[in-house]
Amino acid sequence: MFVTLVASGICEPEFKYDERDQKFKLMKVNLCSMMWYRTGKISGVSLHKSMYECAIGQKPKRNHQFKKPVTHFVYMLHKIGNLIARKSYWKHFKHNIWKGYKRILAVLELWDMKSFFYSIIY
Repeated sequence: MFVTLVASGICEPEFKYDERDQKFKLMKVNLCSMMWYRTGKISGVSLHKSMYECAIGQKPKRNHQFKKPVTHFVYMLHKIGNLIARKSYWKHFKHNIWKGYKRILAVLELWDMKSFFYSIIY
């Protein structure tokens, strides 16, 4: 079965490389973006804005990425899961949570606490 997909606007296509024929295969298209795009915004790169500008026919403006200071982007659900499942993860956990200049929790926004509470439940 062949399906033609036409997407306009912000979406998240996912591909997987097939070593048998050395081609990328479309797995799925999410009609919303993933939370990891926030890492770009934290460092000064607005991927969502660039995608929006492209979708409406404008040329995206070039962003300047800030690489310093070191910022840890922490998704606590993964950190806790790794602490439970991996014996030697404690040193990485300590480093990501307490070391570095700054840390940002992936789903914690004071203006929108629903995401934080849902992530704990799920």
